[in-house]
Amino acid sequence: MFGKVNKEGYQAVIFTQQFRIAGTVHLLAEERVSDYLDDQDNLFIPVTGATVSNHQDGQVTKAPFLCLNKKDVTMLIPDLPPPMDDDLTPPAEMAAEGKI
Repeated sequence: MFGKVNKEGYQAVIFTQQFRIAGTVHLLAEERVSDYLDDQDNLFIPVTGATVSNHQDGQVTKAPFLCLNKKDVTMLIPDLPPPMDDDLTPPAEMAAEGKI
């Protein structure tokens, strides 16, 4: 049987050659985005609540879940974690804490 893996969701915008994807990226708790991208064992990035925009024709598609192949990523811009309450951490503090 598989145990539950504790993951945290982070809002992000991801660019590929053809698409712009905005949604929630799910990483292990305390894992930095850069470490996840560098890890050769993780081939895909799980994204929920995705809005996918095609660069070429402007068509927009929404997907409740998608797995994005990391080799297709040209840029990933992490944003603040989804708000849990009124306490939002600025990106500079997240970087200092090693979260991004």
